[in-house]
Amino acid sequence: MRSTAERVKLERECANCRHILIELTRLSIRSSLLTYDHHATPEPGEIHALQSYFVARGLRAEAELEYLCDGTYHGKNKGSTKKGKRAEKEITELRANEAALLPIAQDVRRKATQTFDTRIINVLQGFPELMATTKSIGAPITTRRELVDSFIAKLAESGRKITRKNIWTVAGYTNRTEFERFQRNDDRTTQSAATNFTRVLAMEPEDFVRSLDKQKTSK
Repeated sequence: MRSTAERVKLERECANCRHILIELTRLSIRSSLLTYDHHATPEPGEIHALQSYFVARGLRAEAELEYLCDGTYHGKNKGSTKKGKRAEKEITELRANEAALLPIAQDVRRKATQTFDTRIINVLQGFPELMATTKSIGAPITTRRELVDSFIAKLAESGRKITRKNIWTVAGYTNRTEFERFQRNDDRTTQSAATNFTRVLAMEPEDFVRSLDKQKTSK
């Protein structure tokens, strides 16, 4: 009974994410056509931040739904198989990415409320978690530090040891200032910095290494 309820919940969440991504795409197109009045339209970065959050949320929900419904993830004794353990690891990573993006989406929603931007407000109806207020742009400091530490550990497991400097370098920064603000949840963290670092921390190890080596070669 419980698994059925969870399945229905995840199916609804997947459908809702797909629907809102369509609505955000429409909003993005309308906004680009109304650039003559920038006060009346959301900034492209704000729409992108919301899209990033709902993509991450949809991917996590789809992974959890597949894990729940696919019997090959578990053996006869209900223990996880190798395939199941890989899926569990993937779900953990997807949850971390979603958690890092949620506060950014919350700040977009908060700004829309303050500026009476009904376009954003109407699109986000039905998602009460985005109504939560946040002190600054980004997740609690533990979430961010854990995300950074987890990423460094994941690279080490793939055979490449990296430093925090490597992370802000791949993100396109020449010094540590913005990264340190991001990592300690500083009030001065900008939305663009939070988005850039979250994007990098969501990269696959091979993609990150490729980007890092490319930057080193170009110097």
